[in-house]
Amino acid sequence: MTATMDRTAQGAGVAGRLSDILSPLVGGELPVRLTAWDGSTAGPEDAPKVTLYSPNVLRRLLWNPGELGAAQAYVLGELDVEGDLGDALTHVWKVSAQRGLGSITPTPSLVLAAVKAARSFGAFGRPLAPPSSQAQVKGRLHSLA
Repeated sequence: MTATMDRTAQGAGVAGRLSDILSPLVGGELPVRLTAWDGSTAGPEDAPKVTLYSPNVLRRLLWNPGELGAAQAYVLGELDVEGDLGDALTHVWKVSAQRGLGSITPTPSLVLAAVKAARSFGAFGRPLAPPSSQAQVKGRLHSLA
């Protein structure tokens, strides 16, 4: 992968601000080319392309961090991956392994920056409803008791 980045200015637009916040957590530049709902982009030009169509993606990730929030946003069309989803995920996992990423502990200043950004993006609010296709498990088998 080349290190070619296309961003009009450091922190420009939603994608640039997200890149600034996520870069310390992912050990460098984003492993994907991110396009946000405001039209801004960040990340390597030759990386898999991920489009965030709404601040709801961030809200889902705040309430359901990781794969569940991302999967909900993808199923509902709030997030899209150009090309083959499996290839994009394989690329991200490969980059993560190369960088030795494991457990991530953000610094207090990074958490504060993320909270301020999420507020400015309109990502705070009540949890959003899951997709109707998501299983709603109930009963003793699925309880913590």
